[in-house]
Amino acid sequence: MKLDSVTLETVFVTCCAILSGYKSQSIGRRSSQCSNQGELVKGLCACFPGYSGYDCSQLDPSLELSCINPYATVEKVCSGRGQCVGGQCQCNRRRSRRPDKYSGEYCECDDYSCPFYMGKMCGGNVRGRCQCGVCQCGPDYTGEACGCSRMTDGCVASDGSLCNNQGSCVCGYCQCNKDSIYRGVTCEENPANACQDLKQCIQCRVFRSGPLSSAECANHPVCSNLRIHSVEKFIESRSEYICDFKDEDGCVAKFGYSYEKTGAKFVQAWTVKQCERPEYNEIEEALNSEVNPVQSDAPTGFQDNGNSNSNVGAVHSVSVIAAFRTILVVLIMFLL
Repeated sequence: MKLDSVTLETVFVTCCAILSGYKSQSIGRRSSQCSNQGELVKGLCACFPGYSGYDCSQLDPSLELSCINPYATVEKVCSGRGQCVGGQCQCNRRRSRRPDKYSGEYCECDDYSCPFYMGKMCGGNVRGRCQCGVCQCGPDYTGEACGCSRMTDGCVASDGSLCNNQGSCVCGYCQCNKDSIYRGVTCEENPANACQDLKQCIQCRVFRSGPLSSAECANHPVCSNLRIHSVEKFIESRSEYICDFKDEDGCVAKFGYSYEKTGAKFVQAWTVKQCERPEYNEIEEALNSEVNPVQSDAPTGFQDNGNSNSNVGAVHSVSVIAAFRTILVVLIMFLL
């Protein structure tokens, strides 16, 4: 019986279907001869579901359509991140030689591109995990990157109230009311008293002076954790509050501070002290008592008695001595 071409193709496809279910030790993996969509079994291609033809190159259009995300703005098979095999997406690796892969029904998800908090994706595993590009935060955290804490432990004031009833606890930190005079981590500090409280910290940290030794300063609960920025040029506009004090050497030191978002203080300390210059009145009076009378009496104290040349010479000598003493006073003031 002579078979036409249609009958032969039907017989061939049927044989391939039978061979695709045939298990034998001779069955290999994906074969390039089968367009990588089938296995080569005894010289013939056993195509994977959704593919047909003698080389498995023909894809069922309905199966390929099922690999396209219907909600995507751009129609791509498996979002351009994988291969459609039997109507299902097999997602690629994000990078070669890396275990992480794209995920999702259409390979639309990337679990490695979420926002970071404190240098960690989604704040780290304790705070949250990245799922399909979005941080899924734990019960104690919220926010885009799980950076906001729901816990209020850090907002409890000394009397047990939240933020001393002078503010609200937001993301685990007190935000003091703007109309309240109180500031600080728990809204209990009066800025008017902070200058005196911070004085000893500035002394030991910046000038190595004051009542605290180096060891005591390093272990002090306030001074050791205080953020101090030492500057040679003090700019008052950078600080919310300005303070000054007289140090042990009699010189005046100046510093300023502001409250950060967390309530902690940031201090700007001027490393240059303002010292009063010593008085030179006594030195000037001693020298001027000898110089000034000669200068003031010169026009009337010398009369022409026939020896005018000697008088002129005397006035000239006195003027030189006066000038020398004036220069000496200036040098002494400069050196001191």
